[in-house]
Amino acid sequence: LAVWENTRNPTGSIVSALLAGSAALVFAALVVKWALTLQEAGNMDPRNAIARLATVYIPVPPKRSITGRVTLMFQERFVEMDAVTDNEETLKTGETVQVVGLQGGATLVVKPVRKE
Repeated sequence: LAVWENTRNPTGSIVSALLAGSAALVFAALVVKWALTLQEAGNMDPRNAIARLATVYIPVPPKRSITGRVTLMFQERFVEMDAVTDNEETLKTGETVQVVGLQGGATLVVKPVRKE
């Protein structure tokens, strides 16, 4: 509109409008692309729990017979997860355990923490 008011040239006005519109489109696309980099997936990766300490919530039976449940903090969340153990005795509620591996992708393998 500014070019048309100053020159009364239709070709110049159309070219200026196309250039200004294209520049605005590119700028908006860059802003959106930048804003998308601020996102976080939030997916929990059970591998990040390895070597963390946890507390037994539901007793964990011995020798990986069935799963129990443990609670722990990882990836800035307080979570409850399935757990098994290779221990000879049942891990009781409230015991502190350490995550030593994974079974089947999402089940934690834990061992008791020995108190000295």
